[in-house]
Amino acid sequence: MLFFMNLSQTICFKDKRSCIYTIMISALGLLGIIGCTSYKNSATKTDHLAIVQQYFQTMNATNAAAIDNWFGEQLTVIEGAHAQVYAKEAYKTFLQWDAVFDPTYKILNIAQQGDLVKATISKNDTRINFLHEAPFVTNQTFAFQHDKIIRITTEYIDFDVATWADNKQQLLDWIAQYHPDLNGFIHEQTEAGGIKFLKAITFYKDKK
Repeated sequence: MLFFMNLSQTICFKDKRSCIYTIMISALGLLGIIGCTSYKNSATKTDHLAIVQQYFQTMNATNAAAIDNWFGEQLTVIEGAHAQVYAKEAYKTFLQWDAVFDPTYKILNIAQQGDLVKATISKNDTRINFLHEAPFVTNQTFAFQHDKIIRITTEYIDFDVATWADNKQQLLDWIAQYHPDLNGFIHEQTEAGGIKFLKAITFYKDKK
């Protein structure tokens, strides 16, 4: 921009018509620069929305190989006061655990807000349906670095603490009495742990 201004000032001293012409060219050049910048910013926002959509496609398909499309060096997951930092292989293990329960993630709303993407999500699966008796609905905020997701902050909406706690305790008590070999399933977030969790739910339902 300074180049265009200096050039127009130099020519103005020599020829008024040349001055007007140069100012017009300078203005057009400036508009072109602004237009290109706006386009680049718009493209960046669109890419971030697409990255979050890829994240949920991965979660729905439980395709561990696909996380390379959006996973950075590590991922911090924040839920309330709890924060968990995952390396890529650890998150793949979590994804294998989640897959056992056949999850369905639905994007109810999604928008770019500055450098962040904010989404309202519904999630249901066998575990959630048993413990919560209804899908989770959450607000999630995604932060990025180098076009990769580096942080997900989750806020639960209308989470039924009483129902969750009651169903969880009844399940734990019954398993401890009748299937003690499955004890510890509630904390084991691996594929094997997920299979134990699913067995516990199945055994508990069948006893009724």
